[in-house]
Amino acid sequence: MLRSTENQIRVIALGRIDKSVSWLGFIGVSPVYRGRRFGRRILRAYVEKFSQKGTHKVSLYSSSSLVSAIQLYEQAEFIQEGYLKRHSYGMDLVLCSKFIE
Repeated sequence: MLRSTENQIRVIALGRIDKSVSWLGFIGVSPVYRGRRFGRRILRAYVEKFSQKGTHKVSLYSSSSLVSAIQLYEQAEFIQEGYLKRHSYGMDLVLCSKFIE
């Protein structure tokens, strides 16, 4: 979680490691702070932290309707590995992963 000097939450992210694969379960950027690269910075920090923990892959699901989020993941060198139709809560999800060297 990243807070501003006014003690407002800017970004929150949750993840876990399952053996040698890490899952990034959630990234959220407060609407007031969107467009300021906070999502990009927290994503980079998570990949780096997971890499230090010895994982070889970081994966996440994203709603297919979140085009800007999917573009962010692609810019961070995540690839689309799968598509799940009417999955969680009936939403279509995209499975994105990044392989760590």
